[in-house]
Amino acid sequence: MEEKDMHDAHGNFTMGTNAMANHLGLSPQGLRWYEKQGLISPAKETGRRRFTSTDLCTLSGLRQYQHIGIPLNEAHELITSTPSCIINFTEQHIMRRRRELAIQRIELDATEERCDLIADYICDGVKIRDVKFGPLLFKEGTDVGSLFLEKPASSFDTAFSEWSDLPPCAFYLNIRDYRSSNIDPILGMLESSQPGVNSKLGVALEPKYLSFADEAVRKDATRGGALTLEAVDAIYVLFVRPADNPNTLVKLLREHAHGRKLSSTVYLKPVACFREDHANKTLWEAWIPLEKSKGREDATCTGIATIDENWAHEIGLTHREYEILSNRLSGLSVARIAENLYISPSTIKTHIRNAYRKLAVSSLKEVREVARLVPSQH
Repeated sequence: MEEKDMHDAHGNFTMGTNAMANHLGLSPQGLRWYEKQGLISPAKETGRRRFTSTDLCTLSGLRQYQHIGIPLNEAHELITSTPSCIINFTEQHIMRRRRELAIQRIELDATEERCDLIADYICDGVKIRDVKFGPLLFKEGTDVGSLFLEKPASSFDTAFSEWSDLPPCAFYLNIRDYRSSNIDPILGMLESSQPGVNSKLGVALEPKYLSFADEAVRKDATRGGALTLEAVDAIYVLFVRPADNPNTLVKLLREHAHGRKLSSTVYLKPVACFREDHANKTLWEAWIPLEKSKGREDATCTGIATIDENWAHEIGLTHREYEILSNRLSGLSVARIAENLYISPSTIKTHIRNAYRKLAVSSLKEVREVARLVPSQH
């Protein structure tokens, strides 16, 4: 028999079980579950339940709070709280949720960037370019000495452990200083460890992510407990260790430097481990700072390929495709470009695929080759 909405003896609007369930998007069984929890108490008339508008309001509120992650017991308390209590509680909950979502976004971006780096190496092999390295906050672990990332550290202090709990905001970084040795920094970074080399293993954190750290880490960073690495011009290299041909990599880096003086310090960050040619290998990012030159640096020595904008538009690239491709050529990751342009990484990748199709290329390496040819043709 079909239930009909009606008014009770006091003129209040009521509805039956099926109508109430339909309003809330529940099954009748789900509706009765809330009743068994004591959250609603419908009137019973001739064996049938009649729900009031108050019941509807109560359950709507409960389900809304549950949808945003508030436990049922807390949601029930909110239903019976004063308006000011509801406002205070929900504001705090929203702040917590925003923080959680922001961290999840960072985690996704970090994972996507790692995948992009692996894909870049598969497509282009060793990657070398000029970049700006830093700024970073760096916390060194105690008793590290000359240990490197392939070897487990004997012990780390509590403060370091708190920093290492911050991934993906923070990442492991090894700083190797070759000033006191006769080892070439470029050749030295290809080896796991070298005697006589000052090596610092620690956790690096971009200052913009400090707000995601707990109070202990923030105090440690602001009270001199962490080393501040200033932003510097550097040569970046994405490579695999053990390298198939170390001498080739050294030659490529020397050629890219164009006579510019390299610092004796090398910053190393592990990206991923994988199996290749029946051996375990590690994909690394490394930064070798450039010594500051007294004279003006020749703009032609940057080694960064660029696409002529007029030519790009003539072959059909949109302004956005040209902008994104230029950013990729300058060394920015997909995640960083997305952050700068306030669009999603997937949209960035769509623009890149469209640009590749119009340029008749399949990798960033091929785009660089095209970019270097364009000035002589146009």
